[in-house]
Amino acid sequence: MAYRAVQHFSFPPIVQACQGQYIGSIVATLPGVATLMQNLGENPTYYYGAMEQTLASQLGIVPFFYYPVFYTITAFVQGL
Repeated sequence: MAYRAVQHFSFPPIVQACQGQYIGSIVATLPGVATLMQNLGENPTYYYGAMEQTLASQLGIVPFFYYPVFYTITAFVQGL
């Protein structure tokens, strides 16, 4: 329950901050990859944004909030 509340309040700032600009700038510095992405004909910024948002959630919220809360509640319920 607490995790869903954190998701509710943390995801809008993550979405606002992670619009694909970080991965896009990394890809732009890689000549072969940048050329390949330009030749696809689609704007990959949407996909870069999805990658950034996923990484922010999975490498930020999950290990630093979800796991500690989950294991604390589990230990409490099991009497550990």
